[in-house]
Amino acid sequence: MTIHEYKFVSPKFKGEIVLTYHKKYLFSVVFKLQEPLSAKQMEFLCKELPFVYFELEDRIILGGIPLERITPEATTPAMEKVKMFQEHYFQHIKIEYKKQAKDHLLISKKDVTPKLLTTYFTSSNVLFNKHHSIPNFCKFYQELCAEAAGAYQQKLTYPDYYSKKFESSLPVQELPHYWKHLRGLGLVPKKTQTGQTVDWIPEITTNGKEQTSSPTSK
Repeated sequence: MTIHEYKFVSPKFKGEIVLTYHKKYLFSVVFKLQEPLSAKQMEFLCKELPFVYFELEDRIILGGIPLERITPEATTPAMEKVKMFQEHYFQHIKIEYKKQAKDHLLISKKDVTPKLLTTYFTSSNVLFNKHHSIPNFCKFYQELCAEAAGAYQQKLTYPDYYSKKFESSLPVQELPHYWKHLRGLGLVPKKTQTGQTVDWIPEITTNGKEQTSSPTSK
């Protein structure tokens, strides 16, 4: 499986923090520090840390500090690229993709990323829309790359409150963006003793007390 590792070094702490992404998700965070982080530094790291690898394509800088890749990205095997395509196909089209005999040969020399696949399946471009297949993906690959580079923008408008129904409707790669949007509104997750998020509420209300529920939660 493809492993991505990044080193985070800052003059604000002594040492380095190594982020490892396995497939497309954050797998581990290793602190190689001479002194522990302060509570404020740890809070910042938890809020800003990209939990999904494709977010790093647009966020190579964390807290004003460039992240340094310390392990070159391995070549993704053709069959894993096909699997990535199948996963995104099912996620967006809601049915299983029927793999064709030459799919792995067609896609083997193409660079396949979550960002590129998301663009492919959400684009309204007549070259891709309703023609989703690996042969189509490969045939119009250059056009797709151009669109992903210049027109990959947030496709969703998030509500300014926590909605369980809306959250459940999101594909997994959109969840960190929604959570970041909520944090930007000054909300924090309210969790049960087992760690399950049941609501997002203001951290502190005007009277200085923690709010127990969100009146707009749905």
